[in-house]
Amino acid sequence: MGKILIVEDNDTFRHTLRSLLRSRFPLMVIEEAENRREALQKTNDFLPNLILMDIKLPGETGLELTKQIKDKFPSTIVIVLTNYDFPVYRAFAYESGADYFLGKGSSTAEEILELVDSVLHPVTSAPVGEARPALWSGGLKGFGLMETLSEKYSVHPNLQMGKGFVHSTLWFLINQG
Repeated sequence: MGKILIVEDNDTFRHTLRSLLRSRFPLMVIEEAENRREALQKTNDFLPNLILMDIKLPGETGLELTKQIKDKFPSTIVIVLTNYDFPVYRAFAYESGADYFLGKGSSTAEEILELVDSVLHPVTSAPVGEARPALWSGGLKGFGLMETLSEKYSVHPNLQMGKGFVHSTLWFLINQG
């Protein structure tokens, strides 16, 4: 069925998200982590197919953690799920290697479930006869966007920034929030 790791420091949101996933995918194995150390340990031991990653975590951003995980496990799909639903964070997320980006406040439960389903079941989740687009790869490192999902999941493919600017701006924005 698949294995999911939820990396989220807010207990209430993490447990709610787990319950939501369990309601749609009762056979799925779901693990949770609330910080970097736990997330890295569970990624190494559990080897999830999919990680739902928050941006603001204790001690390190979820984007730094995403980069570490994607460097070691490039086939693991990472969906950034955050309250920081701004274009600059989308660019940071994709530069860090995230495959998808969802805003907690702007995404419905059904949209989250549809995205998880399309990631874990790419052939069966598409309606019969609908073409499944290939993963896009380019300046922002490959990220997949299904045609059936809203434009809010995308970032303009021509957007590119230098790493020094991205990392210092990211640190400033997250630590000011």
